[in-house]
Amino acid sequence: MHNTQQTLSDLHGRSYGYKVHDILNNHLSTPGKMIRPKLIQLFAQLFHIEQEKQYLISRSAELIHTASLIHDDVVDEADLRRGERTLHKKTSNSLAVLAGDFLLARVISELVAAGEFDILKTISEALEDIVEGEFLQDQLKKNGTNSKDELIEVSKKKTGALLAWCCSSVARISKAPEEIVQKCHLFGEKIGVAFQMIDDNLDFSETSGKDQNKDLKDGLINFTTLNLLKNYPELFYIVHQMRGTTCESIPWSETQIKTAQDETKNEVDIILHETKKLFSEIAESQTTSNENIINSTLQVFAFIDQMKERSK
Repeated sequence: MHNTQQTLSDLHGRSYGYKVHDILNNHLSTPGKMIRPKLIQLFAQLFHIEQEKQYLISRSAELIHTASLIHDDVVDEADLRRGERTLHKKTSNSLAVLAGDFLLARVISELVAAGEFDILKTISEALEDIVEGEFLQDQLKKNGTNSKDELIEVSKKKTGALLAWCCSSVARISKAPEEIVQKCHLFGEKIGVAFQMIDDNLDFSETSGKDQNKDLKDGLINFTTLNLLKNYPELFYIVHQMRGTTCESIPWSETQIKTAQDETKNEVDIILHETKKLFSEIAESQTTSNENIINSTLQVFAFIDQMKERSK
């Protein structure tokens, strides 16, 4: 299979020597977690997708993901991403936005060239979800989070939509029944919600390497903060007063925040247990060898278990 991370930097195509190519080729040389290509590879093994199709979906997902991160960093005025200066800090806000737009255009171009109009349509729907998720999150930052349902909705759209597209696109390309395609979509969506909950726990970790309490500094009450306030309502007023500030003084104790983190972790465990059950149903629907079903299931379960242990 192609090395997706290396070929992400091959952005010349129809024209050469333009500044946008140089900017993106340099920016894309820093690898991310590659969660989406890993997930696509696991589903491709089960659905027997040829490597060229697998690569096409992986590349599209990573370019979309990178474009969304570039745009997010501009909106959030972020200085660093993966320990490196963000693209808009290296260039400018306008050039970073244009570079992100270029990546989105490249995805459309490559999917059209491959004749994959079905997954082109569904990736446009995923992009709509991502944008709607950003709008909803912005609203929650302004008004304060009122419920877990609101956070789940944001997570489904912001994080889950693209992961759901990754899984369902593999099934769709394999001509799987629509019922199976939808189960694959739901699997990816649930993975996205669990991933966000894990990330919210890491927001309070001293060892993750992340900016502590970043969500609160940005004005957002995340899953872990919501559990903190549910268990310790006496903190409600002061925590909401902290939203959008530097959070220099922390009003909660280590015991209180650990209780909240443990509750979030338990919620993650429940969701990931549901994803295992869902994948088992997907695997059992395939007319392939028992050995392939067992092997694919074990690998996906290992992927899910690794998510639980994520520390950065």
